[in-house]
Amino acid sequence: MVSFESIRKANWWLKWEPLYDEWSHFRYLDSGVFTLMRQANVSRVKSQTQPKAQQKASKKSKLRPVQILQKERKRVAYPQALIDERFKAYERYLDEHLDDWDFVINFDIDQLDIQRPDGKIVSGMVVAERMTERLHRIAGDKLMVVYHPITMNQAYFEDLVSRFDYIAIGSDAKLKNRELKYACDYIHSKGKKAHGLAVGHAVLTRIPFDTADCSTWINGVVYGIYAGINFGLRSRDNSYDERHAWLEQVCEAEGLDSRALYTPDTTGPNATTKFALAIALFQAKQANFTPIAEPHHPIRLPID
Repeated sequence: MVSFESIRKANWWLKWEPLYDEWSHFRYLDSGVFTLMRQANVSRVKSQTQPKAQQKASKKSKLRPVQILQKERKRVAYPQALIDERFKAYERYLDEHLDDWDFVINFDIDQLDIQRPDGKIVSGMVVAERMTERLHRIAGDKLMVVYHPITMNQAYFEDLVSRFDYIAIGSDAKLKNRELKYACDYIHSKGKKAHGLAVGHAVLTRIPFDTADCSTWINGVVYGIYAGINFGLRSRDNSYDERHAWLEQVCEAEGLDSRALYTPDTTGPNATTKFALAIALFQAKQANFTPIAEPHHPIRLPID
């Protein structure tokens, strides 16, 4: 899954797309709303200002904060001009490049409020609904609509399932709550598919998602961690042992140069090697994973 924000601000996708074409995968495009919320220090989980630790993380990543005109404990109002600018850019991109993606996510700003030029506050839920209809006309069955339990009631959720074939459950869902499994079961009972946003393997052992995404597979590139083995050898508690030797063997078996593991590079040839190893490890683990979504086996999408 790639955020549209990273495509909108840079041309790195044009450079790296041929590399990704070498690996079998589903290609998802996120609308970039999550990044927009982080820029305003808003958490999807609590629908309020993020904890200080997350604020510091946002500053370290050099995210440019947007101007917030009004802030309350539970809601944040965004300038209408900013929302219109981001959405129209996303809409134009999909109109021109939809064929490059297997699935695209709707512009899910339901958790935000919009402040018009006259000062009136408009519900983000209403605006998101209109935007979803516009994107559906462009993307058709490729559009994946996000269900956010924190802002959408049961009736709204059931309406989404009745209108769309592929429903994503937002990261604001409580992963240990039995209601999450109920949501997946309800989606399946209607013959639709459920996608888990930002969920790891521990959740997949309990919740019958058909598909899911998670960023932990790139920990090797970002943090130097592969299959739980830390290659940050400068750490006093991380001396070389048989685990590192095993991973070097795996790397060589894939035809990759294991010396790349010892570099701090996150771009360039060494980063490409790290990505290739991360994907090989992920696919090997996936091949041994037994789906639990009986009788709703994951199938080749898009859905007929």
